Amino acid sequence: MSWKLGKSKKQPTLGVQDSDIAPRSSTPTPANPTGKPESRSGLLAIRVLWAEDLAIPRGTSMPPAVQAALSSQQAKVAASMSPSSVTQHRLATRRSNRDSVQRTQCWWLPYLVMEFEVNQVLITPLGGELSKPLYMYETNFDVSRHSEISIQCYLRTEEPKRGGDGIADDLGNDIFMGGVRFTPDFDDASAQDQWYDLLGGFGKIQIGVAFKPSSGHSLTIDDFELITVIGKGSFGRVMQVRKRDTSRIYALKTIRKQHIVERGEITHTLAERLVLARVNSPFIVPLKFSFQSEQKLYLVLAFVNGGELFHHLQREQRFNEERSRFYSAELLLALEHLHELDVVYRDLKPENILLDYTGHIVLCDFGLCKLNMKDSDTTNTFCGTPEYLAPEILINQGYSKTIDWWTLGVLLYEMLSGLPPFYDESTDKMYEKILKDPLVFGDDIGQQARSILTGLLTRDPSQRLGVNGTDEIRRHPFFEKNIDFKKLLQKKIQPPFKPSVSSPVDVSNFDTVFTTEEPLDSVVEGSQLSQTVQAQFAGFSYDGTNMPKLFEGIIFGPHELGSAFTLKNGDLLIAAANDDLLGFHHRRHCRQITEIATIISHPGPPSDIRANPPASLSPRTARMDTLYRARQNKQPLVLTALGTLAAAFLIWAAFLRPGTPPAAAPIVTKAVAVLKGDAGYSASGTVTFTQAAPTTPVKITGQLSGLDPSALRGFHIHASGDLSSGCVSAGPHFNPLGYTHGAPSAPVRHAGDLGNVVSNAQGVVTLDFEDAGFSLSGQLGVVGRTVVLHAGTDDLGKGGNEESLKTGNAGARAACGVIGLVN
Repeated sequence: MSWKLGKSKKQPTLGVQDSDIAPRSSTPTPANPTGKPESRSGLLAIRVLWAEDLAIPRGTSMPPAVQAALSSQQAKVAASMSPSSVTQHRLATRRSNRDSVQRTQCWWLPYLVMEFEVNQVLITPLGGELSKPLYMYETNFDVSRHSEISIQCYLRTEEPKRGGDGIADDLGNDIFMGGVRFTPDFDDASAQDQWYDLLGGFGKIQIGVAFKPSSGHSLTIDDFELITVIGKGSFGRVMQVRKRDTSRIYALKTIRKQHIVERGEITHTLAERLVLARVNSPFIVPLKFSFQSEQKLYLVLAFVNGGELFHHLQREQRFNEERSRFYSAELLLALEHLHELDVVYRDLKPENILLDYTGHIVLCDFGLCKLNMKDSDTTNTFCGTPEYLAPEILINQGYSKTIDWWTLGVLLYEMLSGLPPFYDESTDKMYEKILKDPLVFGDDIGQQARSILTGLLTRDPSQRLGVNGTDEIRRHPFFEKNIDFKKLLQKKIQPPFKPSVSSPVDVSNFDTVFTTEEPLDSVVEGSQLSQTVQAQFAGFSYDGTNMPKLFEGIIFGPHELGSAFTLKNGDLLIAAANDDLLGFHHRRHCRQITEIATIISHPGPPSDIRANPPASLSPRTARMDTLYRARQNKQPLVLTALGTLAAAFLIWAAFLRPGTPPAAAPIVTKAVAVLKGDAGYSASGTVTFTQAAPTTPVKITGQLSGLDPSALRGFHIHASGDLSSGCVSAGPHFNPLGYTHGAPSAPVRHAGDLGNVVSNAQGVVTLDFEDAGFSLSGQLGVVGRTVVLHAGTDDLGKGGNEESLKTGNAGARAACGVIGLVN
């Protein structure tokens, strides 16, 4: 086997070294951070035996707690242990529970953090001395690509508290003693024990590595031990699992095929699988395996248990500039990697960012990403999270990769201040602020931070910081004077914060609502799918040997209803209808539980839900609303003499002056949809929606052309705002109340039922009518949904068959367009 390592150095063995080495250093470094992932599948056996000649850095005092522990009788017994005294039987009995880590065992001796493909293991010594700890640790890793092994050595400064805050109690102040980083020879199956010098410190570690290629065994759910539920959604659940042959801990996402077929989410699910298998970044959660049964899909990913960034932001309200800069810099590298693969992320927010065992960020949840986006390409899909939506999405002008730099700016602002820059309890008002309000900074936000935020949050995407590439953002003084991106990419910069994690299986950072559930792979009854539908999932399974080379040209086969789901312009997103707004994550309706949690959403459109609120707000929304109200209440009510006079005049003019005061001007909401022909149809046009108040009817005006002369054609609003596969991906009629299809005048009907429109002798339709069945905001809001002109006549629910009560038998979809707000 071959490794590239530094040479050993002479050093003292009494516990304090003479070299000028900083006491803090890097955490585990990533594998091949700039290279492309190479296909590889098998088991990697790693054996860490013991270390010699370890020493703490010069200038660092021996921690008093460690000094006292070294004088104890327990330490003397531990010092008498040697490799020959540890029998193979003892190794076998410890192997099954080593990852649970008895953290108080020989805590005063140097411990190791080993990482491979984002899977991290804490190795506590069995005995030995400070300069010569004995590990005798053996484990297996699943290999899905060529990656490096990273081992870092630390000395605790105090005894860990039993049942306390875990690793945050000690690792945050622990002394770095050096590390080893190497790539094993995956073509050499022989096991060899060799000594490897520590880099960044003194001493050496004896390590043995052997690789065994995969035998071609197809994975099933029986290959995993189900441990804990860590998330749950309408499509399935997320569980912490242990792979039986390697004992590695993973996160397993189960997805019911029937559910994603019913909601048109097949391409959405396959998109996530494609991206996760393709990425190779230390700051993005990797896919280890994927497999399927007749009823379910399974995604196996690295288990990252430091908690969501949202969890830590919720607890601390805001971060200081150093910590905010560190997280945003690592996110910049993650987004840069995705952009190099022509993937736009589109849904950056604290809920989709995890902290790993040592405090580095890991980006997750790729359900809203868009594939095959070149630098000059634009797309129009209406998706994202309200607080993070960019202006170009709201005005439906099309957006490019620069959408991710806007969301990075919103996230950085939220980390520094505690709230997104344009936050409001009313989503509609928040949209107005995003489009119009100036950027306001608190006194505690520095000049460099203000400058980069102003650049990232530029409303004109052609002038936004990052439009000319990520180097433009890297070179900004906010980063350039503080971050070495080369070292950061190799994880050689110590995180400013370590999460509270006691072991690799710790789930304390996950919601107890889920962790208290019994982990079961439930049986799915009555969900037989046709062979045509099952064929769409061909190629879903992944074990590292079937790496997708390109995203282009992937066709997912015909839908059971006869339509086709094709990777059109690279956009794999299909927004779900009804209660799963996967095309639009509303934080008041849903909360993502883990890096791979599905959406738990409340029925409703992307607008203010105060008209029909869910039983309880999400933890994030509750936190933001509370903080927002507190800040509003803290605004100083200071009236100067002039201000007092002005206020008195306004009161007199409004209430005391004789005569009737003029009525306040109504706040008018306006939205527009531009319809384009689909599937060979030539119809097109523009439809404008105007509403004076949420309780008043919506006025519909506009003109459509290209229809047959004197034709009667169905005209509806459909639930989804995605047109990635043409008009067919717009989903069913917008029907949040669950009614049957009917005429616009019917007391019970779909909210999106607009009846028929009639063309003149020239095939032109002039629209000018009102409808009270939907709104531009609230539960019945249609912004972000799709207007569809059909090729047939709507029978208004009187056709006498089941399809009539669903669609009115209006036929194919001739033209469609997404409804967007107008500034």
